[in-house]
Amino acid sequence: MTNQFIENFSKRVVASNLASGAPLVGCSEAEVAEIEAKLQVKLPPIYRSFLLKMGRGMAGFCRDDDRLYPELLTLTQGAQDLLDHADTDYRLPSTAFVFWLSESGYFLFFDTTDGDDPPVFLYRDNTKEPIRKDDHFSETLDYLLAAQIESQDKLQ
Repeated sequence: MTNQFIENFSKRVVASNLASGAPLVGCSEAEVAEIEAKLQVKLPPIYRSFLLKMGRGMAGFCRDDDRLYPELLTLTQGAQDLLDHADTDYRLPSTAFVFWLSESGYFLFFDTTDGDDPPVFLYRDNTKEPIRKDDHFSETLDYLLAAQIESQDKLQ
């Protein structure tokens, strides 16, 4: 299911024409292995599939914040730095993987031990703890793509 979801999702990204012809560029198996080794996690199957399909270039999808390889290697530390400067005692679990870090002071993450398509959590700067944003990473991808398409349509 995870590979099929990512395959269908990637086709929707390309069809959305968010970056008029920009390619999808996947990570290599070695790059995914590097992420797992450096961050000492085993990524869930859906996220591994996502990286292999579009981990280096997403055809214009969500291009404003860091979320591609090799920047992915630094996002968890960046999120922890944000927490260190916030008014919170919350700390990321060692099994957390931050896949989105915004300059606007928020980040998205999942627990790498929480299933094949894990829930996604959102932390906003200066809140006490994260909230559960979606029940599955796949839902977060669907939401982000729909929001970006809607935003693009409003600009036209």
